[in-house]
Amino acid sequence: MSTPNSRAIYTTAQTAESIIIGFTEIAKIWHREGQFYLAVSTNIEGLSYGELQPISGSKSGAYQSFLKTVVGKPTIICQSAQLQLRLDGHQHADWQASQILYKSDNGVIGEFSLNFTNCQEDIAAALQSLEENFNVTNYLDLARTNSPSIDDAALQLRERSVSDLKEQVAKLAEFLTGMAEREATNREALQTKLQQAHQERSDKLDVEFRARKEEFEILQAFELSKLDDKTKALEEMRKVLDLRDEQGVRRELLDKIQTVLKEAEVHNASSSTQDKRSSIHYVACGLMILGGIIASFSGYRAFSSANTDWHYWVVFASSIATIISTAIYYLKWNDRWFREHADAEFAAKRYKADILRASWLAELAGEWKKTKDGEALSPLLIEAFGRNLFANISISSPSEHPLDEVTNLLKRASEVNFGKTGFSLKGIKNPAKAED
Repeated sequence: MSTPNSRAIYTTAQTAESIIIGFTEIAKIWHREGQFYLAVSTNIEGLSYGELQPISGSKSGAYQSFLKTVVGKPTIICQSAQLQLRLDGHQHADWQASQILYKSDNGVIGEFSLNFTNCQEDIAAALQSLEENFNVTNYLDLARTNSPSIDDAALQLRERSVSDLKEQVAKLAEFLTGMAEREATNREALQTKLQQAHQERSDKLDVEFRARKEEFEILQAFELSKLDDKTKALEEMRKVLDLRDEQGVRRELLDKIQTVLKEAEVHNASSSTQDKRSSIHYVACGLMILGGIIASFSGYRAFSSANTDWHYWVVFASSIATIISTAIYYLKWNDRWFREHADAEFAAKRYKADILRASWLAELAGEWKKTKDGEALSPLLIEAFGRNLFANISISSPSEHPLDEVTNLLKRASEVNFGKTGFSLKGIKNPAKAED
């Protein structure tokens, strides 16, 4: 027997014939206009019906066929049915606004459920039509009518079961309460035990830490004393090494200076300087070649012509003078270049010798101071050993062009005469007196 539903109206289980005829009559009694949707399912698998029908007028073929199948067959039980009304001119157009549902779970008792949530004014008419077409009652009266002795025993058994259940629930609640109390007590005891163990462990670790700290401090003091001794020894050694390092550094610098001076002895000008020197070569050679060409042309015209033209002689003489003066300057310039290289080489050698003398003098002064208990070397010895150290080396004066010499000669002459036979200079002064 199913659990009672307080929202349902009960009756005995209905056949499919009684449900389809009864719901059709309810639709007619309830309202005379509009449409209704009727759906019926039976205990026969595949035998069911569901269709929209007019309230008044002839029914469809499917309706007539299903009715013909279930009429006069009490074994065809209706398991569920649904009646939904849609009324013309009704204030609610929703199908679910007015509906009656039927179901039977066990084939013995059936229950009707009415839904008029939005159509409360239709409740009275629906109940009246339901009572007129079906024998409806409440659940308790229906159960007693069917089997009073069995149901009374079932009710008593249910009451005893409910009483036993309440007792079991009370015992369970008491058990749960006790278990919660025991759990709280055990948790508190466990927490206290853990705190005690933690405190004991912390105290033990504190004692071990202090003992190890004392051992570490003793070891640290011992190591620091050893470190101080090593530091003092290293300091003494450092002083000795510093003195040796000073001599070593000085001698290393001396070696480097000697290497540099050795390279300076073989003096080679840079590529840019060589390029500039090459341009002088090109210019000088070009002037001499050009002068030769002009002299050849003008000399040929001057010597081969029957009538002597003094213009060719002037050009010829100028070309010869240019060739001779350029050749003289070119030779002097090259000589000056070679002499400058030789002077630089000799200066490097002399500077190298001066460096060696100065280094020897510094070593002598240091050794003298160490062996004589800090007494300095005599200034007379220093002056004697260091005489002419790093003295300036004179450089010869640069070479001049022959035209410059001719110009200087003209400046020193008091009288210059030009004639057909040439020119003459008179009263040439001494260069030193001319400067005065």
